[in-house]
Order: sequence, then structure tokens, then C-alpha cells
Amino acid sequence: MILYSGKASRSNHSVFDVWNYATRTLTSFGDLISSIWANITRTLTLGTKDTEIDAIKNQTDKISSIKTETDKIAEILGLSQSNYRIISFTYEGQLLKESIMKIYGNKSDCEANIDSTGIYKMTATYNVDGKCTGYKVTKEA
Repeated sequence: MILYSGKASRSNHSVFDVWNYATRTLTSFGDLISSIWANITRTLTLGTKDTEIDAIKNQTDKISSIKTETDKIAEILGLSQSNYRIISFTYEGQLLKESIMKIYGNKSDCEANIDSTGIYKMTATYNVDGKCTGYKVTKEA
């Protein structure tokens, strides 16, 4: 019912007539009021949707670990001789002692030397005869 100009729409009664109705009470709606007050702590998340919400959250919580695994794939591809550069060579005489290796997500980034996905340091060791006795690559960044 919409009230305007002192009259209720669809009625010949004034606002005064409506609110002065002798038997109008909030308790005349049966158990409605007592049911509302009996459940004042009810929330929108209680009930059957909790299980569905928890299942969705469990799946979205996995996103960061999936990204970690995909980063490992890019790292493996780079170390398997795809889209990488070897730079900053350090020699001792004619022997290569150290260098820096950068890997890239794709060919164009590698060619432009931008957006590397990893930087590695290569270190080689040699015996007194100049033969390589060790070679390691460690992740720097």
C-alpha cells in the first residue's frame, strides 16, 4: 500500500484511519515475530551452500601451486637448450671459468634480450692439465 496526500492508494481510508485500526498489532501474524526473534543469529552462509563454497575455495587455493609447477616447466625448457643466452664470460687463460645463462619464455624475448624468466651462473673447474673436472649451473635469480 502506498500512502500519499493523507490517503492510502486503493482505499478510501486516510493514513489516520489506517494507523488507528483498533486490532492492528505486530503479534497478530501468528508465529512470524517469535520466529524472527528466535533466529537472530542466522547468517546467509549457513546451510547447504557451505559445502559448495568450501569446494570452490579448495580449488582456487590450488592456483598458486599450479603457477609454481608451470614456472618449473619453463625452467626445464630453458635448461634443455631452448631460448637461452650465455653472457658475461670469465676466462682463466684459455679456460672458461664462469658465465651467466639467461632463459626466456619465447624466441622473440630471447632475441631481444628482454623478460628473462631465470638467470643462472655456470662454473667450471679444471685439473692441472686443463681438462674439465666439474661443471655446475646454479640459479641466481
